[in-house]
Amino acid sequence: MNQSKNFSKLNAFFSKAGTNLSLIIALAVMCLLFSILSPHFLSLKNLLNIATYTSINAIMAFGITVAMILAAMDLSQYAVAAVAGMVAALLNQNGFPIGIAILSAILIGILFGFLNGLIVSKFGVNAIIATLGTQQIFRGAAYLVTDGQNISLNNEFLTTIGRGDIFNIPIVVILMLAMYFITGYLLKYTGFGRKVYAIGGNKNASYLSGINIERVQIGGFIYCSAAGAIGGILLASQVGVAMPTVGIGSEMDVIAAVVLGGVSLSGGSGKVSGTLLGALILQTISNGMTLLSVQSYWQMVIKGIVLILAVLIDVMRSRKK
Repeated sequence: MNQSKNFSKLNAFFSKAGTNLSLIIALAVMCLLFSILSPHFLSLKNLLNIATYTSINAIMAFGITVAMILAAMDLSQYAVAAVAGMVAALLNQNGFPIGIAILSAILIGILFGFLNGLIVSKFGVNAIIATLGTQQIFRGAAYLVTDGQNISLNNEFLTTIGRGDIFNIPIVVILMLAMYFITGYLLKYTGFGRKVYAIGGNKNASYLSGINIERVQIGGFIYCSAAGAIGGILLASQVGVAMPTVGIGSEMDVIAAVVLGGVSLSGGSGKVSGTLLGALILQTISNGMTLLSVQSYWQMVIKGIVLILAVLIDVMRSRKK
């Protein structure tokens, strides 16, 4: 009797832990494997590198998480990041206070998110098609701002944010954790978050229950693009230059982290903690393969395989439900 009861408790624990436990185990196995294959993997410097390079992707992925729980896909986020970085650098170069430059860049992201949300919610355009189109518009805007030229970002405050640390913890990691808690709180403890899950789970039932679907969808896209703008500012501050080409070819890295983290492609389920683990796993794979001198082309192939596996897992989860 006691054995049966203990088994039931253990089964309940694993059911509750779900995807996150699987991701933690996968991450632990990968860390063990790479530490055996490379003596440098578990060094403090390398672990901090993994955390640093995970941070910006994770910040952007938290925004995508909100959109995807709404059953929407935003492919324009890295284009938003490119424009935001260019705007911040351009304003700073022309003598504007850095606070104004950062705020303007984030407001640009909010404006782009509002446009995405309006096209999808008001006019009923499929989110993938809509954001694929706006991706081209935003990317073109990033080139038009300075005729395709890079802009140097010589600002001590931004350089400190991008490359500095507090008690040996990179500032971008601290910002990532702040964004993690903000997004987690938004989704779990606010009325907006509950509506996001409701609409993603059943749009018709949400409408019948009186939820303003258009407003929530626009809010989700705004949050996603604002996260993209923050990511763009941080990317520019890390390398010291804003580039219109930033993120080209990397759009799927963020989406892969979200899907790998357990956010359903059909919407209505997923946690920000899973997204963080997904981003960590992808960066760990990339870091480990770089230490092992795996050719970059093979790294692309492996990342593609990981994305397909994540989608297959999502399909199996959906069928099980």
